[in-house]
Amino acid sequence: MATQTQSTQPKAIITLWKNKSKDGKKTYLSNKAFIGFYNTKKQNPKEPDLQIYAKGENGKAEKEETAVLWCNVSKDGKTKYLSGYLKKTKEKLTGFINNKADDKIPYVNIYLSEELGKSNKKVTKKVTKEDVVADEDLPF
Repeated sequence: MATQTQSTQPKAIITLWKNKSKDGKKTYLSNKAFIGFYNTKKQNPKEPDLQIYAKGENGKAEKEETAVLWCNVSKDGKTKYLSGYLKKTKEKLTGFINNKADDKIPYVNIYLSEELGKSNKKVTKKVTKEDVVADEDLPF
């Protein structure tokens, strides 16, 4: 009897869409349960680039961060990704940025790094020339 191996596709634990503030001056990331803010006043490389908070019952960000992430570029300079951790459990996270996101496709997908390591499918995002064009209100 032959045994079949099944490739497990990792599931994002947090998906975030890009949004603008009501006055149109600030960009932030959100979904129904979380809201993420770019650290636009970063003064030290140890400070995270993206801070994610759970939304309280009133829809506003809770005081304590849920996750923190830093923007990275692969050694070959072709892939941008996020790495960080969940604040309470210290579980490591890996996030992928989709510059072609829209109303149906999230801008950031964040995975437990451990789950990505278990996957037989390589999860990478190749950055195209169009992706490198900076969005002036985003750090990545």
